[in-house]
Amino acid sequence: MNNKAYKFRLYPNKYQEDLLQKHFGHCRFIYNHFLAIKIKHYKETKKTITWVDLANQLPALKSEFDWLSEVGSQSLQQSIRNLDNAYTAFFRSGAGFPKFKSKHKSRNSFVVPQTNNNIKLDYTSNKLTIPKFLNLKSKDNRIKCVLHRQIPNDEIIKQATISQDKDGKFYVSILVEINKSFITKPDRDRNNAIGIDFGVKTFLTLSNGNKIENPKYLKQSQDKLTKHQRDLESLDKDTTKYKSKREQITKLYAKISRQRKDFLDKLSHQLTNDSQIGSIALEDLSIKDMQQNNYSPTNRIINDYAWSMFVNMLQYKSDWYGKNLVKIGRFTPSSKTCSNCGNINHDLKLDNRQWKCIKCNIEHDRDINAASNILDFAFPDMFFKKGRNCPIEAPMALA
Repeated sequence: MNNKAYKFRLYPNKYQEDLLQKHFGHCRFIYNHFLAIKIKHYKETKKTITWVDLANQLPALKSEFDWLSEVGSQSLQQSIRNLDNAYTAFFRSGAGFPKFKSKHKSRNSFVVPQTNNNIKLDYTSNKLTIPKFLNLKSKDNRIKCVLHRQIPNDEIIKQATISQDKDGKFYVSILVEINKSFITKPDRDRNNAIGIDFGVKTFLTLSNGNKIENPKYLKQSQDKLTKHQRDLESLDKDTTKYKSKREQITKLYAKISRQRKDFLDKLSHQLTNDSQIGSIALEDLSIKDMQQNNYSPTNRIINDYAWSMFVNMLQYKSDWYGKNLVKIGRFTPSSKTCSNCGNINHDLKLDNRQWKCIKCNIEHDRDINAASNILDFAFPDMFFKKGRNCPIEAPMALA
């Protein structure tokens, strides 16, 4: 069994939008209320209270706060389950401790579990049906939804997550269960593999010599953002103009985010759907460590590139389309190692984009050389490849 998600744009009317905002607020209240209870219970007993025990307290809480009945009870219960999952992840996997959700900073979202076929998609009229959304004026309990693609009949809907971006747009993400296995991955073979090196000058460089430039959407909009932010500083916070200007900035950032995601989606799809590629090798990057070791302008570029999002896309698309994704160690000297003879240039600086090996006199493009080495490091049995007179010093690659 595997899961997959489909995301669609929602266009609620005014009544439905008000109800969506109530769902966001009420689920946030439930999350914060029971997080406080879990913290207090653990301090007093040194034991963790289960989500079932918390859910059993929900009817009494709804009697105390009757406005909680305005939204679907299943969404409130799911909010408790999400809290419990976050709390459990902190103790088991070392994830961050759950934080109280802020009305102004937290992401607006709530989950509707699929029970008794309460989530329905009407592809003819482009409408979504979820509980509690009866429009008293039109007697229609459906929300307008742009269903630009149809979910196959053999995929089972498990839940729907309704969310609102910071620019005010509403979306629904439909999680489905797929009753079939992923495509069987081929044996790892260097002859149909490709290495990827991430860079600051270019988004990524392939071991075959191709370089993919980054559109740099944030940089393209930087002048407009700077002007808006300068205008914002001169306005009174209580005025309508201030709120309008903040909304303009938020919408511009949201546009940049969508452009960036679209670029990464198309590029990752292109790499994982190439019939000539059976394996993809890349470095196991630590973005946090990289940003600590660089200065502010470089960190801004790293944020704009969104490497972590791209690697995540490569991961699940490799599973979908039957490709091997291999990660090499993050401390492997891929840039400093000569891809021809294996000699390591310990004096190589970050601003040296071209360099010449002192042993074999081969001139290297820094990024292409690194991508070629990453490919070699992913296949340890190829350490003594033709032309090399010494082995590459590298740990075992991780599949």
